[in-house]
Amino acid sequence: MTLTSATERGKEQAADKNAIRPFHVNVPEAELTELRRRVAAAPKGVKIPVAASAFPDELYQAPRSWAEQAYPNLIHYNKLPKGGHFAAWEQPKFLSEELRAGFKSLRK
Repeated sequence: MTLTSATERGKEQAADKNAIRPFHVNVPEAELTELRRRVAAAPKGVKIPVAASAFPDELYQAPRSWAEQAYPNLIHYNKLPKGGHFAAWEQPKFLSEELRAGFKSLRK
């Protein structure tokens, strides 16, 4: 594939799907439908205090802007240098520090 053909393909995709991508994305429609369903079902407007920690090796890291939209009472958000889905096992010190920091304002 040459740069010209990639550019032409990008223009075709943009015209067809109203999106610009420097690469080809082939996702089955059933998977897109499932993703849209899951996004629509995501929590919105949760009123209780919420703390969020983003571990870099997690399968999905919600950006702060998304967390703020879903949780208007977001009292703590932090990106950590290490850890993933099993943070309690992988990085227990970071996790315990995050729990303390996240809910410090709620302690009496």
